[in-house]
Amino acid sequence: MATIKGTDKDDSWLVVNPGTFVIDGLGGIDTLNLGTSLRREYQISKNADGTIQVDTVSGASSQFHATLINVERLAFNNGRDIIDLTTYFADTIGPSVITFSPVDQASNVAVNRDLVLTFNEPIVKGAGTIQLKTSEGVVVETFDVQTSAQLSIASNVLTVNPTVNLQYGKNYVLQMSAGLFKDSSGNASSALTSYSFKTAIGEFINGTSGNDVLTSSVGSDTISGNAGNDTVVYAEKLNGFKLSRVGDTLTVVSKSGSIATDTLNSIENLQFSDMTVNLQIQALTKSAPAADVQRLIELYVAFFNRVPDADGLAYWTSEMLNGQKLNTIAETFYNAGVQFSDYTGFSATMSNTDFINVIYRNVLGRSDGADADGLSYWNGELSSGKANRGSLVSTILDAAHGFKGNTTWGWVADLLDNKIAVAKTFAIDWGLGYASSDQAITQGMKIAAAVTPTDTQVAISLIGIAATDMHLT
Repeated sequence: MATIKGTDKDDSWLVVNPGTFVIDGLGGIDTLNLGTSLRREYQISKNADGTIQVDTVSGASSQFHATLINVERLAFNNGRDIIDLTTYFADTIGPSVITFSPVDQASNVAVNRDLVLTFNEPIVKGAGTIQLKTSEGVVVETFDVQTSAQLSIASNVLTVNPTVNLQYGKNYVLQMSAGLFKDSSGNASSALTSYSFKTAIGEFINGTSGNDVLTSSVGSDTISGNAGNDTVVYAEKLNGFKLSRVGDTLTVVSKSGSIATDTLNSIENLQFSDMTVNLQIQALTKSAPAADVQRLIELYVAFFNRVPDADGLAYWTSEMLNGQKLNTIAETFYNAGVQFSDYTGFSATMSNTDFINVIYRNVLGRSDGADADGLSYWNGELSSGKANRGSLVSTILDAAHGFKGNTTWGWVADLLDNKIAVAKTFAIDWGLGYASSDQAITQGMKIAAAVTPTDTQVAISLIGIAATDMHLT
């Protein structure tokens, strides 16, 4: 392809014959004169490298193709039609958005992600505001393009970072008025009214092979603990939720609407602001002899006069399954009772008589302690060495059950049975515990104290959880 070069002065070339060539005018103001030809007979365009392309229109009898470098003018119709190439291709079109991230009308968008808009050319700030609205028209946030720290520009990319996370499962629209941005030629951007997207309804949260503590969001989360002993944490109280388990899948539904429904798999524990839920206690206690599990519950009643928390009952059930004897566990309970004497009434220096009286009050509901004959008999068991304080409790428990149906003392067995029933509801059926050990003791004692030989409902009401909200069996 021939290349014609000009000089540093004003040069002019007259086209006589068609052809294909390159003209570099170099310096000066240079003109390509196409003689009698008319402008409409040519296509004039600008190449990506900045050169000017002049071509005869399609179907012309003679083909002409010229690439112009440093040529400032074109002349047509014997010089009567002059094109100034220095202004012919001046930018008069404002910048426009060509891509969105997330894409327009996207769904399942993360509530904490930025909104990124890419323009077709570099932009600078103009004037005005961007508004983020819900699909109902409620303004979520307004961004002033001149002052907002939540907007950033990098060449042709605008990033919008909402100040707070968006709501889960919500439709949003981003709107921009005309003139918010300009290109290097000062052309204003056009308005944008239709960019919309929908946020995800919740998070997908996965644990590791270890013991994980996973926090629920305010959306409808899908949470898998995988291996390990995993806990899901909720910021609210337990009585604000409904729990329902089918197989290994647990659904946690907010009653207040703060979240919709969490779906949990391979999760062993739940922790609320006031209470905990042990999701393994039912399977664990089923693996042990029912009579032994009941005796563990009765030991809580005898030594602490409280219902057991699920975590504590699970621990001692595991110890029992690993070979520890119930009487040994009873001795441990007694020693623990001594440490919390203000709650239990036990002390390291208490006499056998005092010990027997406490057990009578806790197990038999005898507020005045043991009668003379009973006190004499049980004192004899201890002083003779036939029983220690741990084993004596089991013997007294068995004796209490023996009163079932007795006209005079049948209420003793009924009271103990009702305490066991409430304890099973609390610790096994519902898997409950309290957020602190002090609450486990004080609240557990209040619940046990509310049980009577003829009623359990008052005690269950003190738990503060509706039976219709706990479907774990």
